[in-house]
Amino acid sequence: MTIAPERRKLEWIQVLRAVAVMMVVLFHLGTIEGKYGGGGSLLPAWVESGIAGVDLFFVISGFVMATLMRGAFANPRNALGFLARRAERIYPPYWFYTALVLAVWLLKPAWVNSSQGGRIDFVSSFLLLPMDGLPALMVGWSLVFEMFFYLVMAAFLAWLPERRFGWGLAGWAALTVIFSLSLRDRGGPWVQVAVNPMALEFIAGAALALIWHKGRGTVPFLIGLPALAAIPFAYTAYAPYASDSFAGWWMRIFLFLPCALILMMAALSRERKRRPAPRWLVVIGDASYSIYLSHVLVLSALGRVWTPFSGPGSWDNAIALPLLALATVGAGLASHRWLEVPVLGFFRRRRSGARVG
Repeated sequence: MTIAPERRKLEWIQVLRAVAVMMVVLFHLGTIEGKYGGGGSLLPAWVESGIAGVDLFFVISGFVMATLMRGAFANPRNALGFLARRAERIYPPYWFYTALVLAVWLLKPAWVNSSQGGRIDFVSSFLLLPMDGLPALMVGWSLVFEMFFYLVMAAFLAWLPERRFGWGLAGWAALTVIFSLSLRDRGGPWVQVAVNPMALEFIAGAALALIWHKGRGTVPFLIGLPALAAIPFAYTAYAPYASDSFAGWWMRIFLFLPCALILMMAALSRERKRRPAPRWLVVIGDASYSIYLSHVLVLSALGRVWTPFSGPGSWDNAIALPLLALATVGAGLASHRWLEVPVLGFFRRRRSGARVG
């Protein structure tokens, strides 16, 4: 049996993707306001908690990958197909935006990852390999982890019977905890990606998929609202540890993972009952990958346009920030429509042609 090319869209998962990407956009909006807003500040400090959107993305990804893998275990050919489809999904849009960053870097090196002094490993950046520092497209750091997660899941697909998948996830989690606590900050980039506790978020999402497909794993939808409201408070506890690479990762898991899991279980309760999801959020969720890839570039470009008009007060912020947010979502929707969808359609047609031939 092979992995089905299409499954019923879980619309409430798309809603959660929309929530996650808008959290990340809000976080970077705060950064842009501080950099280009002329000294005025309109956004509250809690927007920094938007970084937890990445944690929510990892939980969602684990759930979706485990769902896609159902019925396709113990087959190396399926594992290769799984990796090929993940590459088709991840790389082409990512390469497009990384190429834009490279073009900017060639013209204005100081504009790209200035915190790293302009030092960028473009080979590792393009391939999403572990590296020292950030990739050229800054948000690609999370995709480096994502690609590692896919490799582990492909190994499970190739050699693990489906009935042992839960044990495989438990073993992966145990090894992550043991080696992370043992090695702490020791080891190069490859080791640090392999032992990073962020894997526990992906694993938790995959484990939740196993539970949900057995008819359990939900909480009442309204419980998701206090979980979402708790994230800014969790960030307050996390912030003092953010600069410590070891303690910061673990505090992030300890504080944000429970919130993300509750949000997932609340959304899944609506999915179980087939309740209709808000269409506009589903649309944003569909485009969430394009929004995620493009939003820093869009915000940075528009922030530079904003600077000549920014004053010491916050009146201009009240005008500029909503416009920046709308432009970011609009650019992501356009990217999804004219970049992602055509690329995915191209690969889908190639697979269909290969099967026919």
